[in-house]
Amino acid sequence: MNIRQIILSVALIAASPLVAVSAFAAPIALDRSPVVIKQSGSEYSLCQAELRRRMGGARSIVSVSITDSTSSATTIRLTGQGTYSHDEGSRLQPFNFACVVNLEQSRVVSLSYNFISN
Repeated sequence: MNIRQIILSVALIAASPLVAVSAFAAPIALDRSPVVIKQSGSEYSLCQAELRRRMGGARSIVSVSITDSTSSATTIRLTGQGTYSHDEGSRLQPFNFACVVNLEQSRVVSLSYNFISN
């Protein structure tokens, strides 16, 4: 059984109890269905379903940068390379998608993100 862990550490001002996330992926497929994420201390699962759908197999690390931040919404674009294990071997595959995080009365001031797939 594969174990996947997604950790998102976010420093927030006046953190909201719920975070609404819309994820869309390129170039594989567009997925605009909303995902509701619950707050758990300073850790959030961000676009977890989308990452789990796209990432698989061997260990992978995703880099994150904040491309836009306002008092009502933050757009976070994730880019990186994932190592995918298949029956015929492993390969690196780049990916790029964005998550729009709506944080009412909040502002993301710092962000670090690690995706580990075992």
